Amino acid sequence: MLFRSLDPQGTVHLGGCGNCTGLLSVPINGSSGFTVEADGYLTGHLNRTIPVGSRRIHAEANQSNLIVSAFVSEDGLINVVLYNDSGTRGVVFIWRDSKFRVSLPQKSITTLTWQIPN
Repeated sequence: MLFRSLDPQGTVHLGGCGNCTGLLSVPINGSSGFTVEADGYLTGHLNRTIPVGSRRIHAEANQSNLIVSAFVSEDGLINVVLYNDSGTRGVVFIWRDSKFRVSLPQKSITTLTWQIPN
């Protein structure tokens, strides 16, 4: 497995963008260990919740500090990933003719999953 790691200041990397973040931070002073960074937690969350072979589908948020991505799996499972970059809040989710309210914890990643009805 290949992944990007940075030092704790985010300065040691091999090219790429100037503001890239790593999945892990590793110490450069010879000590052992690592710290999982925000992108590492996000990558792990997506790997656990989005089935292999899923396709990204359209989804949008009309609130600031809320990022949404949606996927449909080969067997008709819908997964909507919500990243809440602010305080605890309730959001209204609309899908086809249904509406429901979801409470999102502060600074959280939440995945909603359901099967497309036949």
